[in-house]
Amino acid sequence: MPRLIAPAANARVPYGIEFTWSRALAAQAYTIQVAEDETFTNPLLVDDTAEARSYSVDLCVPGPVWWRVRGMGAGNAPGPWSETRKLEIVRPPLATSVFRILVNPASVPAGASADGTITLTEPAPTGGATVLLSSSYPSIAKVPPWVVFAAGETSVPFSIDTPPSVPRSVRRLPARRLV
Repeated sequence: MPRLIAPAANARVPYGIEFTWSRALAAQAYTIQVAEDETFTNPLLVDDTAEARSYSVDLCVPGPVWWRVRGMGAGNAPGPWSETRKLEIVRPPLATSVFRILVNPASVPAGASADGTITLTEPAPTGGATVLLSSSYPSIAKVPPWVVFAAGETSVPFSIDTPPSVPRSVRRLPARRLV
């Protein structure tokens, strides 16, 4: 089975990652998997095949992830999985400026969701950028705490979720922007 080389266990890495591993005897290709939990249940962030002993990918998911590799022999027969390693993807620095945030539809009934798009004034720099999000009424409209832009991106979508019913205490709030 292949031995994992880089990134090291518990390494803190930027979202652009190069995974490397040692050669496995009789391997003609390698399967790499990256997941947000150590059980590698769906959805996997990466489930791909590489002919070389390295794999590069941009993973814009700040936080812990786990990875493993196995060799594929003749006829794509899978070998045993390598050890599993945990690493931490570090969120890129904050974006210098946001051009706009669009929400579609602008109004949704309780229990429904809306789609948002954040657009930067210029493409995200090398290393990416982060925009922090918050809701004026988090009990009514839930947004992710941040959105990550890969290098060169100018727009990124995000989801806005609402609970099945609006709490009684917020039914008479004045109209405000939700994000």
